[in-house]
Amino acid sequence: MRLRNWMAETATSQGQLARDLGCTQTAISRYLTGQRIPRPSVMLRIYEVSDGAVTPNDLVLGQNMETLYHVAEIAPAESLPPTQETRVADFSREALEVTNEMIDRMRGRK
Repeated sequence: MRLRNWMAETATSQGQLARDLGCTQTAISRYLTGQRIPRPSVMLRIYEVSDGAVTPNDLVLGQNMETLYHVAEIAPAESLPPTQETRVADFSREALEVTNEMIDRMRGRK
């Protein structure tokens, strides 16, 4: 579930979430607009505060997932110029690494 949707469903304001996470309202606004991806430690706190409703995948991929699906539909990776193909691959690898790190943290491995 997207962070924005969870906030709407639970009537949680940006200010309240910022207090719960120990960050600024500006940071929350940037997470919601896709200007910033939360650090893994913040992702874990969001996951906990939302009782698991907002996952690291939701935070890392969020709006970008729709873009990736659209790109895949109109231009499969093998047809992209090398620079664009590399950007999509780099983004996917980063998202997977963050997700795996979060899973490890939630399981108490780190």
